[in-house]
Amino acid sequence: MRIIIADRDSTERVGIKWLINSYSMKFNEVCLVEDAREFIKEFEKSEPDILILELEMFSTNSWEIILRKVENYQGVIIAITTEAIFERAWQAIQLQAVNLLVKPLLPEKLKESLEKSMKKLSNFKEKSIHLENKDENYRDYQSLMIETEENFSNDYKGIMIIKPEYPDDLKELYKYINEYIFMETPVVLLFSDYIVCLFSVFEMDKLYIDSTRFISNSIKLLNGGVFISIDSINKVEDSLHACYMRCIQTLKMVFYKGYTQVMKASEFPSFEEFDPLLNSEEQRIWIKMLEGENLIPIKNWLYDKFTNFPNGYPEPELIRISLTSILAQIRRHMKSYRLEKNPALEEQYQNIFNIVLNSPVLFKVVQELLLFIDKILEQVKTQQKNTQNDFIELGLRFIDEHFSRTDLNLIVVADYVNKSPSYFSYVLSQRTSQTFQQYLTNVRINKAKHLLSTTSLSIQQISFSIGFSDPNYFSRVFKNQTGVSPSSWKNQIFI
Repeated sequence: MRIIIADRDSTERVGIKWLINSYSMKFNEVCLVEDAREFIKEFEKSEPDILILELEMFSTNSWEIILRKVENYQGVIIAITTEAIFERAWQAIQLQAVNLLVKPLLPEKLKESLEKSMKKLSNFKEKSIHLENKDENYRDYQSLMIETEENFSNDYKGIMIIKPEYPDDLKELYKYINEYIFMETPVVLLFSDYIVCLFSVFEMDKLYIDSTRFISNSIKLLNGGVFISIDSINKVEDSLHACYMRCIQTLKMVFYKGYTQVMKASEFPSFEEFDPLLNSEEQRIWIKMLEGENLIPIKNWLYDKFTNFPNGYPEPELIRISLTSILAQIRRHMKSYRLEKNPALEEQYQNIFNIVLNSPVLFKVVQELLLFIDKILEQVKTQQKNTQNDFIELGLRFIDEHFSRTDLNLIVVADYVNKSPSYFSYVLSQRTSQTFQQYLTNVRINKAKHLLSTTSLSIQQISFSIGFSDPNYFSRVFKNQTGVSPSSWKNQIFI
């Protein structure tokens, strides 16, 4: 097997390769690339089985090229990022990545993602082998996947798609279906994530009852539930492919309904338009709710937003983006109290970020999100009690929140914490091993790096937005801190 590791940081690339080798995973070739051009060259040279992609590697222009390149890619993608923000989540969704890992990478998370990827590849190859060994079913697979004239002349009258909650149950489920006594014996076709049953004799009401009975019996055998979608082909203009695609769309309702469900494709509602990003008023509401440190209004808001859809269901991926937008508010709240410095909470944040991206059922996502928010609120309360008199902590938080002020200086911050400038400066240097000006400059330069890497703002606009009134002075400070000018830094990012 072949794997490509695409990351701008050479230490990250080599580190990932070392971890892969230490896990004794069977890759014939591990290819390391450092920029977008090199990645495209290697990808076109020979498609790998697994891609590990750093999302920040790609500029806006190169991103569109990458999406076109991987559109028909049959392998598995693991996305990695330096920022757990909704823009990166959306990019991972566009790539159909199996996971989005946030730097610094945790070895156990990387191993888990690689094992998941290899299992998915194994399922895909087994499906291919099954297809090769079932010549008599080749036309059935073809009729499902491609619209042809033969699709209108087949003998099938109905279809059932069975999707297990856990991929590990797929083999056992396939074996069980072949032994199960349906009212009408189906042709059974195995796919990587689900199983398709085709019926020559079909009555919707009978199959619905049959499906419900099948779910009840399979619960005893499998580790989780199953979701079943059924549809009939009862019109001259209705093809097997069209029927199959309706059922595939219906599988998306797992996100809203959960497993252990049977759903008729004819009852599948069309997805409604939905703006996934929080508007300014909703952002203010979240800031107020988090500062209020009361879980009840947060719970009511989430339940109202994500368990009640009176105007119809949106595309599940839009809901995931909306949830990452909420996570962005939670992240800001964490940073305002410096909770991202807590390793346990930081790991939990990354975990909930992956749950939002990958968990198949919305209700479970909301529950996990509420549990995490509750931990954050409790931690804030504890921290406030412990740091009520910690004026340095208050001062650092003030700097982190107001670094964009051009008039921000030692006197302003010392006044905010009700201490003399000299005393605040002395304790600050003892606590952080930095002077006030060094700490403020580091905050501003780190923000500048972020804006240079993720926006198209000019150097002048960035300098003003982070508290510098003179762009030339900003450029000198930036070069002194990083060794390169802002424009050179930007050019390195946007290749």
